Amino acid sequence: MRLYFLMPSSSVIRYYGDLREQKGKVTVAGLCVMAGYFGVSVEAMTRRLEDMHLVPTGTWDKVRDGDWKIRELQQELGIGEAGDRNDRLPLRYKYLAYNAYERGLVTEGQFASFLRVDRFQSRQIARDLAREVGPAEGVDIQVGSSGEIVQ
Repeated sequence: MRLYFLMPSSSVIRYYGDLREQKGKVTVAGLCVMAGYFGVSVEAMTRRLEDMHLVPTGTWDKVRDGDWKIRELQQELGIGEAGDRNDRLPLRYKYLAYNAYERGLVTEGQFASFLRVDRFQSRQIARDLAREVGPAEGVDIQVGSSGEIVQ
């Protein structure tokens, strides 16, 4: 069940399609980027793609058994390992929170609370995310009754 929460099918398909469109194919580096975006391990991301039939069954086995040094590749790409607590929240979650904030669905205080930072830090994060994604558009975000972000 947690698998579907962390990596919902629609979001995985959309991100995978965007990655294929940009690069022509999905590489091990692309798997690392996707895993970082969803806040999961490269193995979990690859197995999810296998389960969804987006990559051939056995792709993870080939990656694992190959000469790939996943942690080194993640460092080169500037992506933290899934368990890295220096950046506790998946990038996808930050985008969802930013989108809700940008659209006025949550206050600055709620945005800071979602990100587990103070308001000053939340403003910096919002500026950084705004540079990366531009104005919030086209993402169906709702905020639940207890203030949680729901997609």
